[in-house]
Amino acid sequence: MMKAKRTIQMAAMLAMTALIFTSCINERVTDYRMSFSPDLIETCDVTVIYKGENGIEIAENVTDTLWEKSIQNDTLPLIFGLDYKIEPKQGVNPEKEQLNLQAKYYIELKRDKQVLFSSSNDGLINEQVLATQLDSVMQEVAKHHDGPFYFTAKKDGVWDME
Repeated sequence: MMKAKRTIQMAAMLAMTALIFTSCINERVTDYRMSFSPDLIETCDVTVIYKGENGIEIAENVTDTLWEKSIQNDTLPLIFGLDYKIEPKQGVNPEKEQLNLQAKYYIELKRDKQVLFSSSNDGLINEQVLATQLDSVMQEVAKHHDGPFYFTAKKDGVWDME
């Protein structure tokens, strides 16, 4: 009787271990990261728009030079990616004459911690401007905006840009 009970307990433990182990397999995580220069954050309103769970678009205001987010989504097809909006703040008079305006992004899709896809751009915005020209420069940046950077994973290894 004791042997049978111990065997049942051991089998239950093995089943639970297998269940926990298999629940971690095929875990897909999208890591987003955008960085902005201090001058850009100080003089502009920055909004990051990203695809969250189930491809739902979410917007967040950014107040720091580094913005990061990790999203778990195991459903295929998987839509992931980001966009941004940058507009000069109203009534801001920068103390500096020359402003360094920079923005970069990095997207990485992983399954079980293995990188399946990555995309980045170190020069989304890379401008040295006079503070008096901030509005006109940001209007030009908005005109030449390449985003959004959205991708669809139909299956691992097959990506389409939307």
